[in-house]
Amino acid sequence: MKPYVIAEIGSNCFLDDDEQINFDNAVQSIHGASIYGASAVKFQLFTSKELWGVDDTVRDTKKFNLPREWLPKLHEYCEKYKIDFMCTGFSVDGYEAIDPYVKMHKLASPEVWDNNICNYLFSKDQPKPVLVSLGCVPTFSLDRVLNMVRKHDILLECVSKYPAETRDYDLHCVRYLSSKYDYRWGVSDHTLEDTLAIEAREFGALYFEKHVDFLADCYNESHPETPDSCVSINRHQFGGYVLGIQSTDIFNYDKIKVEAKEKYGRRRFNNEWYRPL
Repeated sequence: MKPYVIAEIGSNCFLDDDEQINFDNAVQSIHGASIYGASAVKFQLFTSKELWGVDDTVRDTKKFNLPREWLPKLHEYCEKYKIDFMCTGFSVDGYEAIDPYVKMHKLASPEVWDNNICNYLFSKDQPKPVLVSLGCVPTFSLDRVLNMVRKHDILLECVSKYPAETRDYDLHCVRYLSSKYDYRWGVSDHTLEDTLAIEAREFGALYFEKHVDFLADCYNESHPETPDSCVSINRHQFGGYVLGIQSTDIFNYDKIKVEAKEKYGRRRFNNEWYRPL
């Protein structure tokens, strides 16, 4: 199966106080994602109330709130540029608004603990695959996820660190779970390089989510900061990221085991083991 790379735009289109300029930034990001090889482009739909449980007067995120009326418009541009549209929700109401425009849903790791959202996404009436980030799910709580996910859902190894290092990720755990329970898997990559993605691809990962700022080198003046700036790579880096994933082959572990046994294995003779010369 061809690797599926998601360009996470998040708040990186909200660089101005003018809503039309920000919308144009979002469209430009969609176009950039399609040019640089992404399979999908993803936004986030939230309010301060949904994220923090408080209104905008307490913790102001309004500048970075994706207007709901943008959803059909952004979906249309994704169809125009032949790329999948995705959007993460943070409430059942948000997911209901997103649902008509996506082929699959993304569940952010903190929302794994939201019973209302999980009951909606994993219900029999919701057939679309769900990408589940495991960043806020400790190993001893993985049973909660395994009891929810279905065979067509996808597990994403993730850490709640922005930015992260490759060593922060545990690919062996998610690879073991996907192998044992026959799930597809991938990484929500918060690093600023491609080492993690290439290693995950060698292990058999199929899905890759990466924060990208396609406008980072398009501004003559200083680039405004966004909540996602610290974890985002630019468009040229993203192009190399996609190419690195696409050019990396999955290890054939059965073949490697046979070759290793033939070359380095021990052989039995007169009830004793000898390493062959």
